[in-house]
Amino acid sequence: MNSPVPNSVSFTHAILEGTPYEVGRLQGEMLKHDQVRAKYLTPTLPFLERYSKREAHTALAYFDSYCPGLREEIQGAADAFGIPVEDIAFLGGKNENGCSAIPVGEPLSHRCQPKGVSNCSHFAVLPSASEDGHLYAGQNEDCGPGDLDLRLCTTRVQGKAAHIGFSDMIFGRVQGMNEHGLCVTTSWGAPGVWLEGEGLPYFAVVRVLLDRCKTVDEALDVIAGLPIAWCTNYIVTDRSGEAALVEVAYTHRGVKRIQQASQDQFLWATNHYTLAEMLPYDTGRMQQSVTRHRAIESRIRSVVPRATKDSIRDLLSEPMPEGVCLHHYSAGLGTLWSMIFDVTDVTVDVCFGAPSSTENSWHTFGLQGPGGATEYEAHLPDEPTAPGFWERLSPGASG
Repeated sequence: MNSPVPNSVSFTHAILEGTPYEVGRLQGEMLKHDQVRAKYLTPTLPFLERYSKREAHTALAYFDSYCPGLREEIQGAADAFGIPVEDIAFLGGKNENGCSAIPVGEPLSHRCQPKGVSNCSHFAVLPSASEDGHLYAGQNEDCGPGDLDLRLCTTRVQGKAAHIGFSDMIFGRVQGMNEHGLCVTTSWGAPGVWLEGEGLPYFAVVRVLLDRCKTVDEALDVIAGLPIAWCTNYIVTDRSGEAALVEVAYTHRGVKRIQQASQDQFLWATNHYTLAEMLPYDTGRMQQSVTRHRAIESRIRSVVPRATKDSIRDLLSEPMPEGVCLHHYSAGLGTLWSMIFDVTDVTVDVCFGAPSSTENSWHTFGLQGPGGATEYEAHLPDEPTAPGFWERLSPGASG
């Protein structure tokens, strides 16, 4: 993919509070006046056809069975925006073969292609490996500026854990942390692989975990019981000082857990599978993913057991191959934002845009503050990719 990109983009930090229906209605009201983000609410995806009314309500019930209250939130947004609920893009739709990853009728009989999702770098550093004894998680979100709605949401829904994270398809979350100190970060595990099963998209899984879980134990139990129609690497951390890497390819799952007594004191992931049981499904490995994977391991290993927020920020800000920051926006792979979660303090530092640019600043957020929205401008320093950047590698290859 090669297309022109803007020199800068605008991000929104929205603070959403109320009942599920009120939070949904508030988002619908906001999006009515936001032509850019409104397209993520309604179905403009070129490879999907809209559901029928019956199929949409079946999809609503499906999501709501795993994330209670989500039905009301989606309905509130549809009512405020003035559209029927079947027009909500989060519910998905059918491809040209009538295939849907969400079970809405006939069993899945054809492969479905997912929309372009993030090729991210993320990691977690346990308290025993950090200088101040805090647990940190870091993530760079790498994709094209038109692939996501560019909203950081502080969400306080009655009856659910408050959380902060970036949204995908308005109601889903790319990553985030809740009031209990449960943090979830993600990356695509097998880029370009076609869907072969039915279940939840990755952004709904993150929302389920943030809404429902307090600990790594709880999150792993929930993930084990979820149908997931995606290839995703999840890193889950909690305030007790535990972390887990969960590699998912539909029904196939691999888990690596670490805690204070573990030999490894940090976890990391990019855009391929690394656990032995997941290598048969590692069909999307690329040279640039392996390069970033190496950079994370090398930089963090060089500073533990005295990792600091500054050393984490340096890793996220340094361009590849020394770090993990990417500037290839017109090719669909640039760093849109970076995050450093202080899981111990339940705060997050966010840089909107590439942190390597002196025009972009870091901002600290918690879970408090009055409702409303604040805009942030971000610089995108676009650069072409180098030869070999997109080279495909065999499963397990080190490049």
